[in-house]
Order: sequence, then C-alpha cells, then structure tokens
Amino acid sequence: MLHDWLLFLHILSAVVYIGGAVAVTVQATAAAEMPRQFLRMADLAGRAIGIGAALTLVTGIGLVLEGGYGFSTTFVLVGIGAILIAGAVEGMYSSRKMKAAKAAIEDDEGANASSVGESLRQVMMVNIGVLALLVFAIWAMVFKPGV
Repeated sequence: MLHDWLLFLHILSAVVYIGGAVAVTVQATAAAEMPRQFLRMADLAGRAIGIGAALTLVTGIGLVLEGGYGFSTTFVLVGIGAILIAGAVEGMYSSRKMKAAKAAIEDDEGANASSVGESLRQVMMVNIGVLALLVFAIWAMVFKPGV
C-alpha cells in the first residue's frame, strides 16, 4: 500500500515538475513582447516546478527504499542525476538570468524589452535541454535499463 501511494505521488509530482517546465518554455515564445508578464508567470510557475521537483526526488528515494531497488541501479542513478543536473542548471544559470532580466525591466521601465526577451529566450533554450534530460529520466524509469 505504501508503495502504491509513493508511486502515485512520484508520478503526480513529476507531472507537475515537467508539465510546469514545458508550459513555461512554451510561454517563452512571447517573452520578447511581454517580458514583464512572462516573468510574473514564470516566477509563480517556478514555485510549483520547485515543489514538484522536490517531491519527485523525495518520493523517488522513498520508492527505492521501499521497493527493493538499490541506489546503484542504473535507472535510479539516471533519475537522481537528472534531478541534480536540472537543479544545478536552474540554480547556477536560469534563476540568475531570470533575476537579471527582472531587474533590467524594473530599472529600465521596459525600454530594453527586446534584449530582455532575447535573454529570456536563451534561458528557455537551455531549459529545453534540461527537459530533454528529464524525458530521458522518465524513459529510464519506465524501461529500467540494467534491471
């Protein structure tokens, strides 16, 4: 029973995490025209994405502990690695660029919106790579290479 609930929460949190990231990435196409609105939406979505990522990691660890797979199993390593890499990219690149864009808009009153929009599109291109990594992690969870 615990396994079923952990699996349910793991899948649900992964849907929030990746679904939110996809939604923000798609919305980035309008970033140049509406950078201020995009940044507000991305900030709110970022909170949901962060909660989804944390719950995905915690419930995944719970599934490993409860389900008999070891932490050295290939698909478990792929999942943990993907979340750690995604978190590192978010913390060291994406969030800093987003904060800089927000500061530029507030300081400039939107006068430099096109350069801010371009900067946001660059962040989203990096995030597409992160999403590809997370999709690979989902593939690994389903097909369990090495098991």
